[in-house]
Amino acid sequence: ESMKRAIEFAGNYSKEHNVPVVMNVSYGIGTEREGESDIDQVADRLLQRFPLLAMATSAGNAGPGLSTVGTPAGADLAFSAGALLTRENAQGLYGARIARDVIFYFSSRGGELAKPNGLAPGVAASTVPNWETWPTMRGTSMASPQCAGAMALLASASIQDDGLRKFNGGILARALANSGKPLEKYTLLDQGRGVVHLPTAWDTFKTLTRRKNADYLAGFQVRGDVPTAPGGKGPAAFFRAGTYIPKSPDAVHFNIEPLFMEHVDAKERESYFETYDLFVDGGDWLAPTSDSIFINKGNSVSVDVLYDAAKLTTPGIHSAVIYGVPRGVDKKKENAVFELWNTVIVPDLFDLTKGFSKEFKNKSIKPGEIERYFFRVPEGA
Repeated sequence: ESMKRAIEFAGNYSKEHNVPVVMNVSYGIGTEREGESDIDQVADRLLQRFPLLAMATSAGNAGPGLSTVGTPAGADLAFSAGALLTRENAQGLYGARIARDVIFYFSSRGGELAKPNGLAPGVAASTVPNWETWPTMRGTSMASPQCAGAMALLASASIQDDGLRKFNGGILARALANSGKPLEKYTLLDQGRGVVHLPTAWDTFKTLTRRKNADYLAGFQVRGDVPTAPGGKGPAAFFRAGTYIPKSPDAVHFNIEPLFMEHVDAKERESYFETYDLFVDGGDWLAPTSDSIFINKGNSVSVDVLYDAAKLTTPGIHSAVIYGVPRGVDKKKENAVFELWNTVIVPDLFDLTKGFSKEFKNKSIKPGEIERYFFRVPEGA
């Protein structure tokens, strides 16, 4: 209730003063029902109520295991930030030498959630109160306020640009997510779209806000098949149940629901119609059964996706995204308005045929890096 009142206060301030307000919500609580917590749903409802309200959240510090993003980072309409450690910060704040920018090991990862949305530096040094013994703080709570600042800059630039008056907080979050520059050797689940990049965010913001009635929608709610989740659904399609992979003609099902701003009346919703083109990024092992969808009168739409199990044999994480782009704009992921995350975990096997053993030789891991090994537990173990 206290967090609800805080968000309502910020929203009411934006309404009464007619100014954009970007909230930084740097707290997180672990959850077994990812994306289903009350505060996630409250945040989404209030972001739909107040057009000039936007929210950045810390993804959580429970990584590097998968499906560790907490709440309220699971809110569909909030930007959830993961924590980046740059080479400069490693040297200047820790006296450590790393070969490249890395994701902090503790930064929470996605899986059943299509989070985090992106990355920002996750460590800062500053003056601290006398009772603190260390001036350097790290966590996704350091990354989140930087993302809030980036969205504030987008809003400020929009106000100063005569042609860009219609936007909402959901568009700010989407533009920032679309700007991400991925880090090599990290998966979609580690970084979302990657390190946020403000000039790219400004370009995609301009593209998205020039659409007719762009400010009607705060965003989309996406739900895909997750066999291990309560109810079998989640914001991303995620398969990590032994060696099970959906095989064609069995399809993976997604449901896409437009989330209208509260001020959009029944007549405006009734007249809403938009076409979205779909395309795949990140893998040749999946394909949607159609290359476009139509959102009509605010109705939800289903998308079926076929997996090619023959191409999913190498142990590890296999992730790919299907992007939805409004027809009439360039068909690239910087212009996407929704994403369908697909992940299949292929485990190593060490069953009776392999003597119940598995060995990895001549492996080395550089400072700040991680490697993952997935195993299917032998029957009877």
